[in-house]
Amino acid sequence: MNIQYDKKKTAAAAAGIFAAAVVLWLGITFFANQRVKVIDVSSCDRLAAAGVDYSIDSVNYKYDYISIKGHAYQPGISVDTVETVVVIYDAINDVYYELPTESVKRTKLTKKANDGYNYDYAQFEAVAFKSKIPDGSRIFILYRANGSEILIETNEAIYF
Repeated sequence: MNIQYDKKKTAAAAAGIFAAAVVLWLGITFFANQRVKVIDVSSCDRLAAAGVDYSIDSVNYKYDYISIKGHAYQPGISVDTVETVVVIYDAINDVYYELPTESVKRTKLTKKANDGYNYDYAQFEAVAFKSKIPDGSRIFILYRANGSEILIETNEAIYF
């Protein structure tokens, strides 16, 4: 069989299939990253928060989203294998929610500390739908490092 293909139609069909796959992948990734889950913080150490340098640098509300940026690190310990998570506490229902949080690489903290340790990944950003966060919730930082979990209470609250 000798079938001739129209190159333009074949290329358009391949491009359409590729574009549809990319849009589907982006949609799945976007909605998967919007997960806000209930967590148990009863085993977290709250007293060790005094040894952690932390800050909530900004809380921004845009459209239907909330973005929380900040940093957390223990001075004298490199932040290569630390997981930092933003946690929201709903006092009315007595529930803690873990927000999807990503580490952000910035060299600003390492340069500022100038103590020979790496804090490049100490900064974080959490983004979630506003509808998933109760109004008046308090912002906490859950700092997981060296097998321990430290729950840090900040003086920040969320009001829409």
